[in-house]
Amino acid sequence: MTRGRRYAPALVTWALVVSIVGGCASLGSESPDSLMPDSLMKDGQQLYADKKYDEAIAKFERVIELDKTRWLAYLYLARCYMAKGTWTKALSNARLAYEAAPGGEDVLPTFTKALWGSGIEAFNNGRFRDAISALTEYLRLQPADASGYLALGKAYLQSGDRSDALGALLKALELNPSMSEVQELLRSLR
Repeated sequence: MTRGRRYAPALVTWALVVSIVGGCASLGSESPDSLMPDSLMKDGQQLYADKKYDEAIAKFERVIELDKTRWLAYLYLARCYMAKGTWTKALSNARLAYEAAPGGEDVLPTFTKALWGSGIEAFNNGRFRDAISALTEYLRLQPADASGYLALGKAYLQSGDRSDALGALLKALELNPSMSEVQELLRSLR
């Protein structure tokens, strides 16, 4: 037997092992993480449309784990949390979407809705300073909303701040002179 033939089986085995190991290593690169967020986003959006919010949340959170720059994932997380009535999480995700893409489609309306919901939830739970903070930020974005000034005035009243309450209620009355609730609150401040 010649020297080449004696080592041929070992060379074939070595070549086979190298190609298997190399093939396994390349399997991971056929489906890179950069392609996964798109698929996960699409799945999450469908789950959101189907009102399967908890499942959609899991998809959007995975998208963010893979790519923190995906503002649309934050937007959809905010929408899911709003649908569930979880306003604190809705607001934090809407804020992240707004900071990343303030001009993105539906970002501003989602952010303002999250601010409003968070402010009302805080008010209803007796967290008047949190309500004042959220409603004040809401009114910076929606300065012509008389209902926003009414809610802010009520929060100030509950916190004991009559001066700021008066200012907010007068602004509500200026924007909508026919708001009877504002007129009643103003009379009670006399």
